[in-house]
Amino acid sequence: AVVSTQSTGMQIADKSKLIPIIDQLKAECASRKKKETVAVQLTIKGYDFQKDNRFNENCVLPNEKRSRENICVLGGESNIEEECKRLGIDFKHFNDITGNSKEKKREKKKLTIKYDGFIIHGKFAKHFNIKYIVQKRRYYFLLGNVADLADVVQKAKKTVQFKLRKNPDIAFPIGSTEMDSEKIFDNFEVGINFLISLLKKGSKNLQVVTLKTNQGKPV
Repeated sequence: AVVSTQSTGMQIADKSKLIPIIDQLKAECASRKKKETVAVQLTIKGYDFQKDNRFNENCVLPNEKRSRENICVLGGESNIEEECKRLGIDFKHFNDITGNSKEKKREKKKLTIKYDGFIIHGKFAKHFNIKYIVQKRRYYFLLGNVADLADVVQKAKKTVQFKLRKNPDIAFPIGSTEMDSEKIFDNFEVGINFLISLLKKGSKNLQVVTLKTNQGKPV
């Protein structure tokens, strides 16, 4: 474990310790000949999930968090569809998901399975309930100006969500095994420090922190 209850007081983002761990994870993935995502898995302690305030915050990391981020733009105007085509981003028209028929519900379910997050343009309220995205634990960004789409996409690729639910486990991606180890570490450092700032007692609320790839064991 990167951090455990036996190592309280240690520097959590210890570069000299973490870089070799990241290198180890990358080497294991190379032996499997697969591209995998590196994620932080952690358990917090000292929280009463019935009484203590929960949080739901986004953090922008310095580097992209996956080798490929599956993003879909939802909108109802031709200009946003054209911009998506120009940028090579998936687009879904509001008309394709508006309504509560079995077919429309099935289409919305397929969207939340396929994509990591969504960018929503225009007046969506009568077409799409954002709660549906939130319940499926997907993130979303609201886009005001079509000209800003490329910038919002880049921001989405670097954004991780920290949401405290009714259990002590939290996880977030910090990079791909194809990335430079320094960049993965930089993402870890920014992400873990942001999370610590949300916890009521800071790092004292961390019980254990591990790093893991998709098919690897936690380290």
